[in-house]
Amino acid sequence: MQTSKKLMTGLLATVTAVSLFAPAALGTNNSADTVAQAATKTTIKVDGLNTSSKTVTGTATKGAKVTVYAKKGASGSNAGKSKIASATASSKTGKFTVKLPKTYKKGTDLYVYATNGKYSYMYRIVTVTAKTAAKTTTTTTKKASTYGLVSSVAGTWKSSSYKGYYTKWTLTSGKKITVKRYKSGAKTKTLLSGTYTASTSNKHLWKVSAKSGSKTETFYLRFRSASSFYVVNSKNSRVKENFGQGAHYYSYSKVATSSKSSVLSF
Repeated sequence: MQTSKKLMTGLLATVTAVSLFAPAALGTNNSADTVAQAATKTTIKVDGLNTSSKTVTGTATKGAKVTVYAKKGASGSNAGKSKIASATASSKTGKFTVKLPKTYKKGTDLYVYATNGKYSYMYRIVTVTAKTAAKTTTTTTKKASTYGLVSSVAGTWKSSSYKGYYTKWTLTSGKKITVKRYKSGAKTKTLLSGTYTASTSNKHLWKVSAKSGSKTETFYLRFRSASSFYVVNSKNSRVKENFGQGAHYYSYSKVATSSKSSVLSF
């Protein structure tokens, strides 16, 4: 009889350890949900909830009953949590979906239990978060660069002004080039006078080689439109120019000519 008594005591102790109403251990999963479980193999993983969620989804032990309880307003059963809704996890995949009767406010705790058999269980506490605003994809229409296409660089071109100075370039159809510097409308110096050759592969970026005496100078013109250009390098990157008053980025605009002459003379 004494042996039977000890055996009965051991069985009762085992039942108490896995009782649904006596959580034995607490832990934290990767998503910071609080986990309580008895010493069993029942498992449950719950997806996040937000203020617009109408279901509780996740994965539990196959065939387990999944029940959602509220934190407050509970009766004395089910670990002090009042029942909201329940469902059964798939017997094949363990996936479950519990339909909620309503949505819940941010910060609300819901207790989600998985029960497998009479005594084996696990639960997770899931806190309702604010709904994440849906990402909106903004399509930016990049304005295509306007490239000027010209069949010739011939003409008279006036630069923008810097410290009161500007230049005028005259390139004739007869391949003569003159570059003069001005200040307040008065010519101060002739910077270049000679002949030139011009070539292009796209009518947008032009290579100009100017020869004055024994010196040859090469520069590149990037046409922004048919009547304006920048001076750039061979890689089509804009460069600063220095005509004696400091380096500066200049832009050039075509000067209108009279009907009697296609090129202004200075």
